[in-house]
Amino acid sequence: MVSYEDLKATFGGLITQPGDEDYSITRFSSTDHKEARYVMFPRDAHDVSLALRFTVSQKLDLAIAGGKHGSFGQASTQGGVVIDMSKFFNNVVVDAENKVAFVQGGTKMGSLVKETSKYGLSAVAGHCTEVGVVGHLIGGGYGF
Repeated sequence: MVSYEDLKATFGGLITQPGDEDYSITRFSSTDHKEARYVMFPRDAHDVSLALRFTVSQKLDLAIAGGKHGSFGQASTQGGVVIDMSKFFNNVVVDAENKVAFVQGGTKMGSLVKETSKYGLSAVAGHCTEVGVVGHLIGGGYGF
């Protein structure tokens, strides 16, 4: 079993709990209020792995937060763990020669549009700047 103390000792990102100064669950809709026990902001894939192992070993519910623009609370969980990709997994790298953009899981559309436009390219997805790229790609950008 992975204890919270073990996790804190090896996790390179930020772990927050209710009451912590950095604790925040950004919500798009007031109908999706859920207070996670832990919100974890991983810095790398190793941190994601640690967070997943901790969550499973503690038998906690899990939610992954990318752009956090959902209407039904998909990006949070009551009393569980949120792995929030927005703080450290939000980079866009454009390969202009091949006309491809590489996007991390916490990236919002505004960042993707800004970076691709530097090369005369455009993202084929919705263009609401505050919506996460993942939501646009998985859900088509059509929430309602």
